[in-house]
Amino acid sequence: MKKFLSILLLFVDILSFSQWSDDFTDADFTNTPTWQGQISNFEVNATNQLHLLAPAAIDTSYLSTPSTAIENASWEFYVEMDFATSSTSFSRIYLTSNHSNLKSSLNGYFVMIGNTADEVSLYKQTGTTIVLIIDGTDDFVTGNPVNVRVKVTRDALGNWELFADNTGGSTYISQGIVSDNTHQSSNHSGVQCTYIASRSEKFYFDDFIITGSAFIDNILPTIQSVITVSNTEVDILFSENMEQISVETITNYSLDNGIGTPISVSQDSNNSALIHLTFATPFTNNTSYFLTTENVDDLAANTLINSVDNFLYFVSDFALIGDILITEVMSDFSPVIGLPEEEYIEIYNNSVKTFDLTGWTIGDATSSVTLSNYILESNQYVLITNDGMAIQFGITNSLEANLPSFNNSSDAVVIKSDAGILLDSISYDLSWYEDTDKDDGGWSLERKRLSNQCSDKTNWSASTNTLGGTPGTENSIFTTLSDLSAPIITSYSVQGDTLLFFDFDENIDLMSSFGITVTPSLNTITTEYIPFNSASILTEHMQLGVIYTATLSGAANCWTTEMDDFNFKFGLPDSTRIGDVIINEIMFNPATGGSDYIEIVNISDKILSLKDLNFANIDDGIIDNIKPISTIQYLFLPGDYFTITEDSTTIISDFSFYEPGRFIETDLPSYPNDSGTVILLNVNQETVDRVHYDEDYHFELLTNTDGKSLERLSFDAKSDLQDNWHTASEIVEWGTPGYKNSQFANPNAVGDITIETTIFSPDNDGYQDVLLINYQFTNPDNVMDVTIHDSQGRLIKELKDNFFPGMSGLMSWDGINDNGTKANIGSYIVLFNIFDLEGNTTQYKKAIILATHL
Repeated sequence: MKKFLSILLLFVDILSFSQWSDDFTDADFTNTPTWQGQISNFEVNATNQLHLLAPAAIDTSYLSTPSTAIENASWEFYVEMDFATSSTSFSRIYLTSNHSNLKSSLNGYFVMIGNTADEVSLYKQTGTTIVLIIDGTDDFVTGNPVNVRVKVTRDALGNWELFADNTGGSTYISQGIVSDNTHQSSNHSGVQCTYIASRSEKFYFDDFIITGSAFIDNILPTIQSVITVSNTEVDILFSENMEQISVETITNYSLDNGIGTPISVSQDSNNSALIHLTFATPFTNNTSYFLTTENVDDLAANTLINSVDNFLYFVSDFALIGDILITEVMSDFSPVIGLPEEEYIEIYNNSVKTFDLTGWTIGDATSSVTLSNYILESNQYVLITNDGMAIQFGITNSLEANLPSFNNSSDAVVIKSDAGILLDSISYDLSWYEDTDKDDGGWSLERKRLSNQCSDKTNWSASTNTLGGTPGTENSIFTTLSDLSAPIITSYSVQGDTLLFFDFDENIDLMSSFGITVTPSLNTITTEYIPFNSASILTEHMQLGVIYTATLSGAANCWTTEMDDFNFKFGLPDSTRIGDVIINEIMFNPATGGSDYIEIVNISDKILSLKDLNFANIDDGIIDNIKPISTIQYLFLPGDYFTITEDSTTIISDFSFYEPGRFIETDLPSYPNDSGTVILLNVNQETVDRVHYDEDYHFELLTNTDGKSLERLSFDAKSDLQDNWHTASEIVEWGTPGYKNSQFANPNAVGDITIETTIFSPDNDGYQDVLLINYQFTNPDNVMDVTIHDSQGRLIKELKDNFFPGMSGLMSWDGINDNGTKANIGSYIVLFNIFDLEGNTTQYKKAIILATHL
């Protein structure tokens, strides 16, 4: 009988709130109906209008009154604002709301008058999300003041129409219609004013008339979700607002696994559908629980008799590098071999931990996608494929995501935790398949060994499974065998005066230890790997001018194969001065498809840096087109060669004699194919070396100079001396980039005239191809004639005529006579006639032999 009486009273109460009006003629807004909220900010003025009377400040004020009208309902009201509306000053009239506090999160509908478009529009609010559903006519309320009367209707099916009269009368103009049933019940209506300080007393409301019926609730409440908040707290979200006494009774809840009833229950202050439960016994991680809920009522006294709901208590472990491995990639699924026509990525939990993949990201070289909820337990695989496609693979351990499109020929795959930690990454290309029949598509790339750092080419190959891959299961090429090839260091550099950096040719086991010994002694402070193929060493301060000799050892690849000892020299780079570095070889006219290159050599006794050097050319007689050799530091040790080019791959392909690791790729100035000038500048733009080249410098008997470099003959001779340059030998395929020149010679003068060797063979085989003549005089004021005669005394070559030689220098003869043909094999005399300023003549004769290989 009591429950029936309660329902009857509730019905009467609902009926009274579903139809009401207020024109404020009683000069009171706190009774019949009762408005509540920020009542101190409002009054009923002398003209019987509800008037905002708030402090002068930037603020929002509201009042609300109980109202349940929503079906076959009508809302009418009058609004006046003594200002032109804007984005900072406008009105909201809430037609429906599930909450009395109109400034809180709520569910309902409201009419907005004003804002930037000066319109009367209808909005839907869900929580704190606001959506425009009827967009009224722009500039409808542009007046100052605004006087507008509004009418809104809604039928029982959820069809809304908005009317307004911008003169304040009742000649309504429709602002639009919409069908929306998102919220089907109401508890309150009200007004809300948003204003700046100067408008805190300029809002007026009147003539509220609300008709219609309330939504009759005869639907039982249900539990929408049970969510763990902590290891002792659970939140229950019901399908509707709940009656407080029943939902806060602790005996109405029970948890299995020995937990029992909660020690406290509370209804959320802002959302009466949300209930907070706290238990005394902590939950066990990664454990499922069943929560029994019974005898709880909604606001219409509908009772949920009994509900049993399952939830998982799980706290994800913190993922670190190596915990998760990328184990399979299908980037090119066509032609189909046996698997679905879809890209996929497979990952593996290589740890003893359990992870929730929510918020993790997976992507390629340019973009990534965020993963949704998935619990990945220890030693388990999960297949990640595109949205809606997992069902095609017929497995349960799958996760869908809108994957980026992975390139077929080469790309990166990168996975990061929700904390942004890089867990694993690969950069694959077609060579990883190790099978030209499979790299055209349909076959996945699989990881061979589940070692936590083997993410490079040595640990991957094409699948051997007849379907083309093994998504979600152990890979077809899985092995426990190790790679016995040792890692090597490909480059190293010095940064500042305390840091050394090293790059390896493959990924390194981050658990392996490495160390360094240095002479002269230099104490090591820390050693650290930079995932996955670099390392750094922090030392005490290095001393300028000291060349340190060191041995690095101990680093192992992910197969645990330890590197061979790496012996190297390093030190602080000194400033580069004129003559420290020389241009040693020039490829200015490469073969078709080839690339220009310039070789330089450090002939000083200092450690230099390539970062301090630039190349340039001559344009209209001035140095121009300056290009840096490197933007990062490369140590340039005494005696080191480096080849600077735009494409090292083509050079390595074109030449057999080259020095690995001695190539720097960068943009070069333009150097013409016939003649030009190469300028080497230091960081201060001072000319360190300069070479003018010409195609005529090549060996005269060559009919084609394409793809043939010019090599320097002597470090000591002048760079711009034509006799100091010669075509590289044919035996080294016409070039020695980064390597000692095939035509290298370094004669030392003894007395006035020195010939390095009296026997030479100008066959361009790289061995004694050129006759080198070095001279050294005590008096600079000389003129010299140099001629070559055969064994019968006949002149065959005028090497120099009336030549001003200076104090010292170098000249050469390539065996070509004055007729432009190669001189015959035999004995020759080199005749030197030297004239000084007093007319004295000194004559030297040197016997030589022009030979050939038998």
